[in-house]
Amino acid sequence: MHPNLIQAARKLLNSPHRFASDEVLINIPNMTESELDTLPFGVIGLDDKGFVLQYNAYETKLANRNREQTIGKAFFEEVAPCTNSPIFSGIFFEGVKQNNLKAFVSYFFDFKMTPTHVWIHMHRCIKSQSNWILVQKKTEQQ
Repeated sequence: MHPNLIQAARKLLNSPHRFASDEVLINIPNMTESELDTLPFGVIGLDDKGFVLQYNAYETKLANRNREQTIGKAFFEEVAPCTNSPIFSGIFFEGVKQNNLKAFVSYFFDFKMTPTHVWIHMHRCIKSQSNWILVQKKTEQQ
């Protein structure tokens, strides 16, 4: 993984397009499925190997995939192979390896869907050792 790519993704954390507050990032590992479903952005919880543990309602609608199609699956290979790239899975696995997953990137989802421009916020909660990919569809104003 190229260090400049990770540095650039971390610098974007201060972007005006950031959509998850620090409070949400702190609380997300303790939220119930129904609480995750109330969030106005996609939430995908992954284990350290990239298997899906959580998949909220916003994300099911955006990706047109239900929880049964995602929970327990390898996110980067089975759920969203379009993310199996250095700028996405590379940053994720490097952040997990360093125990410091903090990144914000602009990305296009296009697996079994119309290409959709999204903002991606990757976060690792050190206390719970949990990994989160937060997704918000990019609007014309962004």
